[in-house]
Amino acid sequence: MVRLGIIGLGNITQGAHFSYMKNCTGIKLTAICDIDQNKLEKVGNDKGIDNAHRFVDYRDLIKCEDVDAVLVATPHHLHKEMAIAVCDAKKHLLLEKPVAMDAVEGEEIYQAFKKNGVKCMVCLSYHYYPCFRYAKALMEQGVIGEVQDIYAQHFKESALWEGRRLEWRFRKELSGHGVLIDLGVHLIDLGQFLTGGIKSVCSTAKIAVKERKYLDSEEYGEVTVDDSCSFIAELKNGAQAVFTISRCAIGNANKVSIEIYGTKGVIRIDSNKSTELVINTDKPGKKDLGDRVVKVPEDYYYNQMQAFVNLIEGAPDKYTPTLEDGLITQKVIDAVWSSYENRRWEDVKE
Repeated sequence: MVRLGIIGLGNITQGAHFSYMKNCTGIKLTAICDIDQNKLEKVGNDKGIDNAHRFVDYRDLIKCEDVDAVLVATPHHLHKEMAIAVCDAKKHLLLEKPVAMDAVEGEEIYQAFKKNGVKCMVCLSYHYYPCFRYAKALMEQGVIGEVQDIYAQHFKESALWEGRRLEWRFRKELSGHGVLIDLGVHLIDLGQFLTGGIKSVCSTAKIAVKERKYLDSEEYGEVTVDDSCSFIAELKNGAQAVFTISRCAIGNANKVSIEIYGTKGVIRIDSNKSTELVINTDKPGKKDLGDRVVKVPEDYYYNQMQAFVNLIEGAPDKYTPTLEDGLITQKVIDAVWSSYENRRWEDVKE
């Protein structure tokens, strides 16, 4: 039984990770940590965690003898110090995306991970949507041939929610970037996961809502990160891709859509239809488009938390996103932002 401690009891923990744990075997929540005493009390009471296992200081949770593995689910600027501390304590690490603020910090985490011989998984959660897993398998089987073009989008409307304040996601010193690092990390990861790597990029970005009220006052502060970002990319296999990420896309609660065109056909994927995908392998020139909706076989249904448990127990899933995957994705993010700032193509660092 893996005894899990969680640092950070915000929306991603309460809205996602607790749900994953309900459908997972071989894991038990034994300790929690947050600087918000109200969250500690509420979650502690809901989950039956006694006061001795409720921590305000993350270092105390990591030292707890009743914890074998730690989920770090905090704002981005805290990832590096917390992840390294977990690894140095020789405890297994489940790290929320993105890995860190930039690839330099990500490399420091990676070195701590390698030095201590622990297991680590990054929460790039779209690896566990059945549609993306099945698309990967079909591509490995050569169903659409050699990849030529990719068109990928991640749309939300969350930047335009009425009354949304200047939380940490809108501050560069706390988040690193805006929509690029918060949502774009998923799209970039899927591009890497499905096609094998991004070589170079050319990007643009903008801030839609330039000022927001502070969390604790009616005064306005400056938004210092992007609300939307688009870039074109040259892939390592010679294909080209177009990525668009926005949290100003009215009418979208959360939608990831990808179209992958190969020499033999196309796969179309929509995250809001996660148990199916569309395939067309007809020869060009037909008047009737031969799109086929294909249901994903149950073999491709897999729980993210179960993947972490299985990784620790020595039975990793081949599509599990590793720390290496997270670091590579971080390098692409860095290149995209450098391209925007310098108004030029940027190569992704090896």
